[in-house]
Amino acid sequence: MLSTRANWSEEAYEQAIECWLGAPGHAEELYRTSVFPLACERMRRLRSEVEPLELLFVPVGTQPYAPILAVLANPSRLVALLESDESHSYGMLVEQALAGETLFLHTRISPTDFADISEKMRAVYETQGLPQRVGADLTGGTKPMTATVAGVGSLFGWRLFYLAGQYVRERSGFAHHERVLELPSLLDLFGSRRRLSALTLLKARAFRAAADELKELIKESGASQTDRLLLHLAQAAAALREGKVRAVARLAPGLARAVGDPLPERTLRLLRSAAEGCASSQRSLLSCGARILRREGDLLGARGLEELAQPETGMLPALAPLDRLLGRGLTGVVEKLG
Repeated sequence: MLSTRANWSEEAYEQAIECWLGAPGHAEELYRTSVFPLACERMRRLRSEVEPLELLFVPVGTQPYAPILAVLANPSRLVALLESDESHSYGMLVEQALAGETLFLHTRISPTDFADISEKMRAVYETQGLPQRVGADLTGGTKPMTATVAGVGSLFGWRLFYLAGQYVRERSGFAHHERVLELPSLLDLFGSRRRLSALTLLKARAFRAAADELKELIKESGASQTDRLLLHLAQAAAALREGKVRAVARLAPGLARAVGDPLPERTLRLLRSAAEGCASSQRSLLSCGARILRREGDLLGARGLEELAQPETGMLPALAPLDRLLGRGLTGVVEKLG
């Protein structure tokens, strides 16, 4: 049986590595009996304070060492070993080596079939009751397995791990001094989750919250032009409902042009005069915001803007395009941008 236990000391580990690297040939037996048990003890100590996952996916490839270290690096209540017909024996070695430390589920997959790997992973996830704390290790397995695990993990929002180490080409790719890298979800990296949240908030008319979400998206992911337009839309819609007329005057013209529905000249004139401090133009914008809020059922907010708009100027025809952009027609604008 493959041993993962040894009397740990940093000095013993360094001496074992030095002896292994100085031995002739590939020296796998020396690695297995001398270096690897100490590497396992080292990983246990490095990760002893980590909060355990509920489920961990670990691909198994052409040897058992990387999967064993991956399991030790990411403690979990249940480990799903993704095994092909050829690697199943290595998966059994993993379970035998770590008997009593966690529970294992052997999941047979076709190692080059992306759809099969994805469906098997989803089935395990659903069978386990859609747990919240799920991880996937990308260290071992074939390249198609690694790519699929990364994709499925990103899709479901699982934590993704990789064991980096000092690889030794002359020792068939074995490594030492491994460390855990946590990789960002690709969807989070490109902002998809936060963008979806922002769109949901926009459709729910929670404009200030949507603007905050979009600001974070732009900060984190180097957002696209569309994301910036959505931010301006959220800011302008929030400003109109909050009575911040200068912000509306600043944002609305460019936003309207960007969505392909430029504001007519009389609307632009009203916005410019409001920005310059014209009281009647500002009251008109406040009245527009009040009518939008009343239509949306926010009577308290509407009354607040109506009090600011006194004496009320009425809904000028020049403001109908603004209502189409930030009021009645806003859902269509969101759908067009989103």
